[in-house]
Amino acid sequence: MHPLTAQQYNTGLVVTDATKEIFKTKSNVQNYWAISCGDHCMSSNPNWWRLVPNTAREKISARDMAIQTRDGAVYKKPGMLGRVVTDECRDYNCGCIGQSTSMFKLTQNTLFFKMMERVAPGMSMFTMIEQKMPGMPFTLPLSTAIAADIWTLSP
Repeated sequence: MHPLTAQQYNTGLVVTDATKEIFKTKSNVQNYWAISCGDHCMSSNPNWWRLVPNTAREKISARDMAIQTRDGAVYKKPGMLGRVVTDECRDYNCGCIGQSTSMFKLTQNTLFFKMMERVAPGMSMFTMIEQKMPGMPFTLPLSTAIAADIWTLSP
């Protein structure tokens, strides 16, 4: 989900908070690992296994956490189970920021086009997309910028 309104963004926060509540139920025979990102298809991407929750207390990739969980369960290695590794930030999509060059580029593009809209109102990509496809705004960069807390150029 890429929120367009405050209500949609708050819905994302509800999901984030509910996930963190579930993590309180961990036991000594399991681990929880999560990145605060609303991209549901990430685990099918090989790059997902390299991600590290950048605001977590413990910095560990999804790959290493999976291996440690396996080792703790199968080989009974101490200290490998009973852990929660997740972003500490309380924002929707905050875990996406800085995870890849594509997210960085989307954020930079958002800022550029928002600045251009201020300089030349009606000439930015946002306005052109809205004119050609009403109700279909340019959403991913917008929500990425909101999550990065760099939504400073909005009117």
